[in-house]
Amino acid sequence: KLEILKEEEEEVKRKVEQCKDEYMADLYHFSTKEDSYASYFIRLLEIQAQYHRQSLGSLDSALAELKESHSQTEPSFAADTPVAGYYGVPLETHLKSLGREIALPIEACVMMLLASGMREEGLFRLAAGASVLRKLKSSLASGSNALEEFYSDPHAVAGALKSYLRELPQPLMTFELYNEWVKVASLKDVDSRVQSLQDTCSRLPRESYNNLRYLIKFLAKLAEHQELNKMTPSNIAIVLGPNLLWTQQSTGDPVQLDLASVSSIQVVGVVEALIQNADTLFPGEVDFNVSGMFMPPANSGLGEAAPVEEPSPEPPPAGIPALLDGEATSRDPEARSQPASPAVTRPSPEAAGPPAPQMTNDTARKG
Repeated sequence: KLEILKEEEEEVKRKVEQCKDEYMADLYHFSTKEDSYASYFIRLLEIQAQYHRQSLGSLDSALAELKESHSQTEPSFAADTPVAGYYGVPLETHLKSLGREIALPIEACVMMLLASGMREEGLFRLAAGASVLRKLKSSLASGSNALEEFYSDPHAVAGALKSYLRELPQPLMTFELYNEWVKVASLKDVDSRVQSLQDTCSRLPRESYNNLRYLIKFLAKLAEHQELNKMTPSNIAIVLGPNLLWTQQSTGDPVQLDLASVSSIQVVGVVEALIQNADTLFPGEVDFNVSGMFMPPANSGLGEAAPVEEPSPEPPPAGIPALLDGEATSRDPEARSQPASPAVTRPSPEAAGPPAPQMTNDTARKG
């Protein structure tokens, strides 16, 4: 057994010597090729250096283009402007940065609602789908005016408008005038209340006044369709009032929360009075498409009100007197609402006015 172990030891030694010889042979061979291998490595490093130099040139070029592009749009991003876009940005900052008179989200939402939401029941009261609302807010925050897909969902548009008003750092009717608005709500005499509303409105900053005037005139127009949309000035004030005026307070104090609950009732009364007296407080017509950026799409249903008027040429049954002009005007909305179908439930406000004069013409022909 000992002899076997010695033989194995000698065999291992021979293999070790053999490996040493092969290793030394490889070293000698490598030393003879050292210059060749060095040239290979030098070439590899040169290729890598050239690649990185070209990459650096491309990065410098792209960086210069980005800096130039940024310098052209830099005034539109103030230091206190959130990355998220126009939501949560002070009204003055937003208007100054874009050179606008009316906030972009307000104008965009109003234009969409004028086109397809004035007769939508429960507008501003019914909640929209969270995903659609989030998508619309992101689109508005990016400054896009490609909003055709949202015309068919007025509740999402109304929700986006409410969110913009609620997320303003300062309410549209301002913290400074909060006590003044509350005092107006306590007035019982109608004339005194209207006069106080005028005085308080005149004390608003110019930016807040212009946007409040724009919004109130729209809400008054919305209330004109209350028989269909069920949104009276009171209902509108209940859902929108807390988004137009609130107190500057700490939310952790129960006493302040109770006071806020009481004052919200007064806020509703003020907003309702603003809507009811819109023409007196803000005389003159408002061009809602201020910037000209937001035009309703061709297939938004604006021209679908015409088929409702087709039955008008039919003569009345014998024995029924023709309607007078005043009667035709007062009854016309009911006559138009009876044959309503999903395709014609949301025509534009421009389509809501003409039926009365046309009914008068028909009456003249029937006479």
